[in-house]
Amino acid sequence: MKRLSLIFIIVALMSACGEKSNDTTYEECLANLGNEATSMEVAQCYEKYNEAELCEQVIDTNSENYLEDYSGISHISTFCNIIPEGNYFIYFYEDTCLECMEIKDDIVRFGLSENEDYDVYFVNVSENEFNGDTFTQNTSLTQVPSIIYVVDGFIVDEIDNDEIVDFLTEVENNQYFEID
Repeated sequence: MKRLSLIFIIVALMSACGEKSNDTTYEECLANLGNEATSMEVAQCYEKYNEAELCEQVIDTNSENYLEDYSGISHISTFCNIIPEGNYFIYFYEDTCLECMEIKDDIVRFGLSENEDYDVYFVNVSENEFNGDTFTQNTSLTQVPSIIYVVDGFIVDEIDNDEIVDFLTEVENNQYFEID
């Protein structure tokens, strides 16, 4: 059951990936996959080494500024940290993106919603390893804002900036989920 408190998830890039055996680590598994890695291959590395530790910090939603920035939202920091289990959305944005700023209030409320059917994670592509080719090689997305829907480690839908507001309405009205 999904916890009712809001959680800020930080996925540590390298320090969370400790050695499982003497000769191979989670990082080495990902490095061996190369730039053409699929989400399934990344999920297999995750399952094999299960070293992507999630650190939790409860966020005070009564704070006056939790909607002013994205600090009260669950974040992931690299594409390799896509979790291979469960249903969730990943919202890609940049702090300097005008379109992102226009829908910010809507997307933050969506991210803070307490829904048991899905989780929402945010990625600031300008601050993480999602910039450039890494952002686009695993998806067909080429711009922000964008959202992907992930089911058990597989990307099943990609939503571009023009469709995001309509998409949020569909999800909130339970009109989106045909999968399951």
